[in-house]
Amino acid sequence: MSIQSNFLIIKKHEQIAKDTYLMELIGQDFSKCSYGQFINILIDGFFLRRPISICDISKEKLTIVYKIFGDGTKKLSQYVEGSKLNCLYPLGNGFTLPKADISNITIIGGGIGIPPLLGWYKYLDTLNKYNLRVVLGFNNKEDSFFVENFNNVSVSYASDNKNVIDILKEDKDETEFIYSCGPTSMLNALALKYEDGQLLLEERMGCGFGACMGCSKRVGLDNYKRVCVEGPMFTNEEVRYDLNN
Repeated sequence: MSIQSNFLIIKKHEQIAKDTYLMELIGQDFSKCSYGQFINILIDGFFLRRPISICDISKEKLTIVYKIFGDGTKKLSQYVEGSKLNCLYPLGNGFTLPKADISNITIIGGGIGIPPLLGWYKYLDTLNKYNLRVVLGFNNKEDSFFVENFNNVSVSYASDNKNVIDILKEDKDETEFIYSCGPTSMLNALALKYEDGQLLLEERMGCGFGACMGCSKRVGLDNYKRVCVEGPMFTNEEVRYDLNN
């Protein structure tokens, strides 16, 4: 798939939780984007672009959600509606459907890893063929967002000394397949717990399109994949291999 470089217009930009912002971008046809991919944004005054996961997609509108972690995302939060952003997209490989005999799917998100799961969840729900369960984790209640956008959802807060893994251990588990994005420690635990699934990984990126090789991850004995190109979606098996070797 070809990568586009375009100036996109900020249609909507609002704070939705502590240090967390939702941005809607327009100005191009986004029908070739897919869930699990990301865009790379050039921010005024910064040399390296900032990779942000795609939250939701329509032909006319692209939605992203980001959290302020440093000077770059702080600067991004100051852009006003109507401003233009220089963006590379769509980047990476996103989610795919599980094999045909899967029925019970659990979607597991942690913090700012939740946005790239929302659009995919809504798509799966429209297929009307899966039993969907959702488990979300946040540091505390003031960090929470999007909870009302999911059905059959359980929520954990680290401030209550409970995380998503605790919830999954407590419940009767009929999960056959998972989709997840969140902290590395959570994804590692899920890769070990569940046989089948797809995980969105995060990694520091220099370019975002595979030239610098800085985000390579080991997925086999002598095999490495770049998170920005072959990822950010990796299977549970690939992540589990890296943990076991």
